[in-house]
Amino acid sequence: MWFSKLLPREGNFFEQFNQHASHIAEGAHSFLAMI
Repeated sequence: MWFSKLLPREGNFFEQFNQHASHIAEGAHSFLAMI
């Protein structure tokens, strides 16, 4: 399947994706607190 070529080779892709999403949410909350 062509979609599998887009995913990283490591098996923990979804763990990293969820961690990245939590960092983005934390950054958004911090940004809203500043403005």
